[in-house]
Amino acid sequence: MILGGEQISPEQKIVLHKLAGSVAKPGCKLLEVGSWCGDSTVILGKAAQKYGGHLFCVYWWKGNFGTELDKIACNVDVFSVFWSRICSEGLEDVVVPIRTRSDIAAQVLKDNTFDLIFIDGDHRYDAVIQDIKLYAPLVKREKGILCGHDCEGYISDYDSSF
Repeated sequence: MILGGEQISPEQKIVLHKLAGSVAKPGCKLLEVGSWCGDSTVILGKAAQKYGGHLFCVYWWKGNFGTELDKIACNVDVFSVFWSRICSEGLEDVVVPIRTRSDIAAQVLKDNTFDLIFIDGDHRYDAVIQDIKLYAPLVKREKGILCGHDCEGYISDYDSSF
């Protein structure tokens, strides 16, 4: 059950799978800021699982203020839906939920730690800028990737070799 509809398009799934696969290695550490019901979590989690790594998910599972997701979270325990999905995908030993706001979690996570960080939390401009500033230092300096969701680009906009 996906609350609020599918949150990630088929094209985005392909790109995220490729990005995660490009950094996944034994013991890899991936981080997702914003998880909702786990569309992207499953993709990233399976990449980490393949190599005995972990995916850390920073989110508060309350939606974004003033949005449809905020209204849904008032009536549904979204975290329970998320965790049920993670368990049904066999990822409960791979996915590590960190249930708090992104600005709080960033204060306790270590710099230069993560092979990939995927930002898809609060979509307001100021919040996105804040998440980029807070989480960029946490990406490994050697071949680490900082990426996100809800940009305006599409695969069809780029050269097919991309």
